[in-house]
Amino acid sequence: MISILISTYNYNCYRLVSDLHRLCEASGTDYEILVGDDCSRDQLSVIANMKVKELSHCQYLPSTENCGLACTRNRIALAASGEHLLFIDCDARVDDEKFILRYLQHADDADVVVGGLTTVTLPPDEIVSRCETADLGRPHSVFVVNRSLRYRYEHDADLHRSATERNRQPYHSLTCFNLMIRREVFMQVKFCEQCRQYGYEDVLFGAELQAQGISIIHIDNPLTHLGIDTNQQFLQKTETALHSLLQLDGITSSASRLKHHAERLHSLHLAPLAAHAFKLMKPLLRRNLLGSHPSLFVFSAYKLGYFLCLEREKA
Repeated sequence: MISILISTYNYNCYRLVSDLHRLCEASGTDYEILVGDDCSRDQLSVIANMKVKELSHCQYLPSTENCGLACTRNRIALAASGEHLLFIDCDARVDDEKFILRYLQHADDADVVVGGLTTVTLPPDEIVSRCETADLGRPHSVFVVNRSLRYRYEHDADLHRSATERNRQPYHSLTCFNLMIRREVFMQVKFCEQCRQYGYEDVLFGAELQAQGISIIHIDNPLTHLGIDTNQQFLQKTETALHSLLQLDGITSSASRLKHHAERLHSLHLAPLAAHAFKLMKPLLRRNLLGSHPSLFVFSAYKLGYFLCLEREKA
């Protein structure tokens, strides 16, 4: 039996559940689909997600407390009955009719099977778009929805997301966006519930799998990632993730390229100078990253400088 576990927060994942339900029914395998809601505040998404209960073998499991992605994943895993747990993020889309069958074919190849992801392709007017408010009786105001930073970042990452590339460093390139694991193995590791904020729960999970010598294989069985944040949202998420990186134990420089670069600057006694330069340049860097043509090089520099400043504040 396979248990499909979807964690959601303020996101309508009914279409995803419906597509997975259809594929499971066609596969003839025993299955269940559990949707764990992390105390969403958006009532429209809650109402939409509650409809999954109307589908056979599907459950909707709400929470009265917002505890984070790691906690929600653990909670619904404990409620699951299948010998294999398939974790899927709510902002995924199924584009392959053989998605479930391919996982079943590889179920015995390793304790952990990672399907991977690919980024949705958007037309230019959805990457950067001009919108107008439509309040009755009031003048319309124009605002810009700019998703160019995350869109560029994810499509650049797609260049290294083939199974061949991921299997070169199977634990370090792990993402739980689309991952299947034996239930008995998961109960040995679980997700670190110290990760209550956004970021790095997957890195810690991969490090724990490696520490325990749990077998892992990456296959080409991707889901499409739909969650392209605005530049402002993505930059805020990135800053939150860097706070998490600083606070979490168990993330080594070998698991985090950013931490490796920070430690390299410390060894060369250049970290204080780099942090000072970042403070001076921060407004210019943000202007680039929030604009219509953000640079991924600037984004990397921003993350490193921001992290170095966090380290100095903590010291």
